Amino acid sequence: MEHFASIFYFAFPSEERFASLFYYFLRAKGVHVLEGFPCFLTTTHTDADIEKVFAAFKESVADMQNAGFFSKAGTVVDSIAAVASSQSVSAPVTKKSP
Repeated sequence: MEHFASIFYFAFPSEERFASLFYYFLRAKGVHVLEGFPCFLTTTHTDADIEKVFAAFKESVADMQNAGFFSKAGTVVDSIAAVASSQSVSAPVTKKSP
């Protein structure tokens, strides 16, 4: 996952031939993401919303691994899932600008 502030998008290693299916797995879990387009998180997203996205991400990776679409243990995809699961969600800092 590549990011800048509240904008992020997914980039998969070229050896993951079925990576495009990831977006369909996410949609089946209620998270709509378009392949090749950025995603956004804003201050209107609640902690529950963010947890739902993390859960859908982890479940989709696991489902794809179990179905043989992603490589299993020790891969880049596992590393990404581990990083996502270890991230803590903190309250956003709101600043006023002139």
